Amino acid sequence: MKYMLICILFALQLFATPYVQAAPNIPEPNTKQFYIQDFANVVDANTRVQINTMGKELRDKTKAQVVAVTVKSLDRENIAEYANLMFRKWKIGEKDLNNGILILVAVDDRKARIEVGYGLEGALPDAKTGRIIREKMFPNFKENKFGDGILSAYTEINQIILNEYNHNKKNAPAVDEDEDDIVYIIVILIIFGIVGLIIFCIVKFFFSGGGGGNSSSGYSSTYYDSHSSSSDDYDSGGGGDSGGGGADDSW
Repeated sequence: MKYMLICILFALQLFATPYVQAAPNIPEPNTKQFYIQDFANVVDANTRVQINTMGKELRDKTKAQVVAVTVKSLDRENIAEYANLMFRKWKIGEKDLNNGILILVAVDDRKARIEVGYGLEGALPDAKTGRIIREKMFPNFKENKFGDGILSAYTEINQIILNEYNHNKKNAPAVDEDEDDIVYIIVILIIFGIVGLIIFCIVKFFFSGGGGGNSSSGYSSTYYDSHSSSSDDYDSGGGGDSGGGGADDSW
């Protein structure tokens, strides 16, 4: 009975092993050039600079993040699953807005996918992302111009997102001019109050005999100097999540 049980367990292990797959090895992003991760080394330096600059400017204006990634191979992983895992691991887009986009290109597998966060599925539905892949990326990829194809797709997606956020701004409620006047009056009153307080303190200081003291009123710039580093050159995901939307295709 004991040997029969061992044989059964061994047979079950042999049967189940082909169906057990390890999770794909998602690389860590380079925070120096977060918006273009060229693991396949197919994008030239000038194009990487263009994409990274465009990505930073887009985030500053809209909080949205568009990240382009190239890998050599998916290691037989489904590209949609791979993109979804990468999107969530890197947390692309803002946490509360989920406004991230991942452009993934697997060079050796000849596959590409655009993964879209929840917050941008209206601006970039599956049909539109599929068209961008076929029209902007694949014609260049077939000529081994991966940098050109990714830049072309990135530029169009960037413009779509800018249009989306500009449209929202145009539809925002107008500010009442009377409210602006009240704010200005309050600010002026506060300024007069501060000036009056300063004059009062100076007069009291001199007439109370305290003018003999001597102290330095300067401030140390050590804190500001130590915090004015090039930290803006680094970036990372903002906590966003993938909505599972997007499109992929093979060239």
